[in-house]
Amino acid sequence: MPHSFSQVIIHITFHIKTTSAPIPEEHLPAIHNYIKGIIENHGSYCYRVGGIENHVHIALDLPRTITIADLVRHIKGSSSHWISESNMIHNFSWQTGYGAFSLSHSHLNQLINYIKNQREHHRMLCPKIEMITLLDRYGIDYDPNTVWD
Repeated sequence: MPHSFSQVIIHITFHIKTTSAPIPEEHLPAIHNYIKGIIENHGSYCYRVGGIENHVHIALDLPRTITIADLVRHIKGSSSHWISESNMIHNFSWQTGYGAFSLSHSHLNQLINYIKNQREHHRMLCPKIEMITLLDRYGIDYDPNTVWD
């Protein structure tokens, strides 16, 4: 086969650092658009970016040319620098860790809608429980006492 083909759909989520102020709702669209630009500049297709004042969710197609860890490092580093430099939030930073979960193309629309409706979703479920639910669903081992550190 002379060409390489792939489709690796990933759901990425990460939280603000506990010492950072929450993201004001009016800044969320600009931050989400900025994150989308970072993703696309690294050769990935971004299906959706969304979230609320304390965390973000991303649905993307991971290209063959970058690892998840490197892409997340670029997203978090560039966006936190931009948020701080734009004076949206002084000394803003994301938590060190992240969650990355693969899914099939048949579940993509469900994920896009889930990300789109984060505000409504979090009226019933806090972000910490949301992360634990994802970890449990994917069978990932974790320490419940440190999952949010």
